Amino acid sequence: MSIVSALALGGVLAAGAVALASPLSAPVLRSPHQGSRVHAGVITLVVNDPGVPKSVQPVYVTISPRRSLDRDGRLTIDKNCDSRCDFVALRPWQGHPGMWIFKSPFNFPGYWAVTPGNYYWQANHVAPGCVLKGCEAVSQIQSFAVLG
Repeated sequence: MSIVSALALGGVLAAGAVALASPLSAPVLRSPHQGSRVHAGVITLVVNDPGVPKSVQPVYVTISPRRSLDRDGRLTIDKNCDSRCDFVALRPWQGHPGMWIFKSPFNFPGYWAVTPGNYYWQANHVAPGCVLKGCEAVSQIQSFAVLG
């Protein structure tokens, strides 16, 4: 094997190892489950995203009453959505490795967590130091209903 071939093979193997260790595995929405009905008030969102290193924190969630997507398949927030839409940062859930949590902190009229209706949610994180398109790992979209 020539030196050039050995170097090329080494580069391919190194790139493969980086891909396997990538923090770009998609987050998984855990709670509320698809189609769940939750009572208005403090709503807890839980996401499983174990591949996120400390340098990437946090994991984010988009919440919207409409399932409108951008061209890359990400849930969008309508400019007229007011408090029924949200973009929130989750924190690591102590004692639950790989799990991220958010508890809705507000209860003013019109806020999504206290306003009955159907909502869609999607989680994401961005690879550290990445500014190129495709550096964002995005979950599937799920829905839940807030009951009055």
